[in-house]
Amino acid sequence: MSKIKSLLIFCFFFSCCFAETITIDLKSQNKLNKLYLLIRDETASIDHKNWEEQIRFDLNFSGYTEVIQHNFHKKGFDRPFWKTIGANYVARTTFREKCFFIELLNVKTGALKAYPQLFLSKDATDRDKIHRYISAITYDLFGKTGVHESKILYSLRVKNDKEHGPEWLSEIWMCDFDGKNQVQMTYNNSYSICPRFLPNENAFLYVSYLHGRPKIKKAYFDSREEEMLISLRGSQALPSTSHTNIAFISDAAGRPDLFLFPLIEMGKPIQLFSSPRATQASSTFSPDGRKIAFVSDKDGPPRIYLLEIPRTNKRFKTPSAELITKKNRQNTSPSWSPDGRKLAYSAKTNGIGQIWIYDFDSKQEWQLTFGNKNMENPCWAHDSHHLVFNSEDEFMSELYLMNIHQKAPIKISNGPGGKRFPVFSPRE
Repeated sequence: MSKIKSLLIFCFFFSCCFAETITIDLKSQNKLNKLYLLIRDETASIDHKNWEEQIRFDLNFSGYTEVIQHNFHKKGFDRPFWKTIGANYVARTTFREKCFFIELLNVKTGALKAYPQLFLSKDATDRDKIHRYISAITYDLFGKTGVHESKILYSLRVKNDKEHGPEWLSEIWMCDFDGKNQVQMTYNNSYSICPRFLPNENAFLYVSYLHGRPKIKKAYFDSREEEMLISLRGSQALPSTSHTNIAFISDAAGRPDLFLFPLIEMGKPIQLFSSPRATQASSTFSPDGRKIAFVSDKDGPPRIYLLEIPRTNKRFKTPSAELITKKNRQNTSPSWSPDGRKLAYSAKTNGIGQIWIYDFDSKQEWQLTFGNKNMENPCWAHDSHHLVFNSEDEFMSELYLMNIHQKAPIKISNGPGGKRFPVFSPRE
């Protein structure tokens, strides 16, 4: 059991109870487009509050627009007025009995465009429809897709209410980018953690304790079929994925080392990095899959190192690893942004876990979140603007979504159980 505890220690080293205060460093802000949202309801007999709240949320977390609170509903599309107050866009949403549509004014150019009516059914499909509608508007305006149609995998831990079995149970769940439409994905009545999407496949990975030691399993979104992915003795945990490889930690050689498993050839796992008397932990691939950042305590406390992946899967010398995080002495859970420019990770800062960013261009580290609550396991969305991560204490763990250009993250989970290890779906 000591090896397993050593293997996963970096995932759980923040364990104190703190208050809910969370803010982010304002120097991360870029200029977002100010969007004023006007609401026009043509059916007083129907409550459109839920639709309105979702439209507001999706526009505010598009990655490119920021919804401004205001009392200017009567101004309509008075362009000179909106120019004087510095608006970039004005979106008017008109609700009718079973539908809505959005008209959008580009204040700079004066262009006014009406988007088609969206008919809703007042059921679970409405949320997906609105996500797609706002995503299409985002692409129309900026030529880039937002995160509205992205999914998040995470683990949900609950107390076992039965007399027999483990004290805690954990299953893998999936939700929309805003935390809604939660769907259970595994049903093992055991302990399942650390999910990862498999690129270009209708499948995901996760770590299962069903048979005692942690093992990496492959599961499918459209069935309950599962399979053991890697045949190695000992424990395997903390997987990360690229288009060609899976990286993971295994103690098959006697201590927790970094291994590589090729997805294309489906060959044998390769020991990628090992260091005497050291523990390797969570990893993340560069977008092109040629480099990997990972956690190691080979030089003292756990910090993040970088190495190039050898071009051959044959036996090779252990590559040298470059230390890249130097400001804090306990780092974990690195996540490489899809644009290749940033690395998000969790670092113990004045005794509290915070999210930090390493910038590959400037080779500088800067603190993103501030406050008195531990934050862990950051993961980038495909737009490299949004992060999802979880809080952590001995009583509660929740999911948070943030656009790094806005002031504060927002809690997107609720209800019983501890939500951990969130990951965004990759770009389709």
